[in-house]
Amino acid sequence: MRWLIAFAVCAVAIFIAVWFSPMNPWQEPPGEGEASLKAFKNLPVLIQALEKFHADNGSYPTDLEALIPRYLAKLPDISSEKHNTSLKYFSKGKVYELSFKYYRPGINSCTYTFPQGWGCMGYF
Repeated sequence: MRWLIAFAVCAVAIFIAVWFSPMNPWQEPPGEGEASLKAFKNLPVLIQALEKFHADNGSYPTDLEALIPRYLAKLPDISSEKHNTSLKYFSKGKVYELSFKYYRPGINSCTYTFPQGWGCMGYF
């Protein structure tokens, strides 16, 4: 019976070590996978609307709702029930930062700044 307990403890320890390892084959790097692909596919229209707003007004809007209905009919859908995806926007008038965060695996965040483009990071 002791060997069975020792085996189970070893198996759990190995599973935990592999799961939290950067080499884990079941975890996607930040910026890859279902949640980020949906956001990358649907957010360019929002970025274009922000640039049009800037061209017309000389600054970026203080919030995304200012784009509706003139520049966008509605905000793009990046939601994912599986990954609990959320969108954030921050502007100081002349610059802005657009980001989305999603969970599973780990906590991941991708941020867009002009002219740098997208950058993603995450941790488990």
